[in-house]
Parts: sequence; C-alpha cells; structure tokens
Amino acid sequence: MIGISGFVVHLFVLFLLGLGLLSFIRPITAQHFFDLFAASKQAHLTEQAIRLVVGFSLVHYAVMMNYTCLFRVFGWLIVITSLLLIVLPWQWHQQFAQYVIPYVKSHLKLYAVMSLFLAVLLLYAIWAPEDWI
Repeated sequence: MIGISGFVVHLFVLFLLGLGLLSFIRPITAQHFFDLFAASKQAHLTEQAIRLVVGFSLVHYAVMMNYTCLFRVFGWLIVITSLLLIVLPWQWHQQFAQYVIPYVKSHLKLYAVMSLFLAVLLLYAIWAPEDWI
C-alpha cells in the first residue's frame, strides 16, 4: 500500500511541476484549465475524488518522507477540505471558484512559482537524505 501512496504522491509532484511550467510556457492554456474548476457537478466531484486520493496518499506516505508531521497535516487538510466540499452544495464551490479563479488567473506567475515551490519541497522531502536536513 505504501508503494501506491508513493506513486500517487509522485504523480502529484509531476502535476504541480507540469502546472507550474505550463503557467509560464502557455499561460492561456493554464487559464483555461482553471476555468474547468467546479464548472459542473461532475467536475466538482471528480476534483474532490482526486483531492481525496492525493490527501490520503500524503497522509499515508508521510512516514517515508522528511518532515513527516508537516506532510501528514497537509494531507489531512486536503482530505478535510475535500470532504467539506463534497457535503456542501456543489454550487457553493462553483460560486467560490467564480470569485477566486479570476484572481488566480490575474496572478498566474505567482501561482506558478508557488506550484513549483511546493513540487520542489515535496521532492526534497521524498528524496533528500536525512542528514541534509
């Protein structure tokens, strides 16, 4: 099971790297991607399912990472917010997305840097030997 969790966490890192780079290389494409967030009930539920898988994988795989407590808390934060978004009416998430996404799109480079930073932090936590810390 730890192998599956590790695989999902690595896929999450690749997603963050891809999104960060895409935001610099093809910003219009990245902006269109953000427009898909909570665009429909199915998109909302798909997004929450993916977030749950990533969150639980982080919680589970954190024992193999440096900064275990930090990434366990981060994983639980993703899980809890996903569960809240599942039980609340999806239209609320859609309204929130309609409010937030224009801000994200107008600060796309900052979002890209944060995405790349999180990806590098995760990679460091996964791959750095403990004596580097």
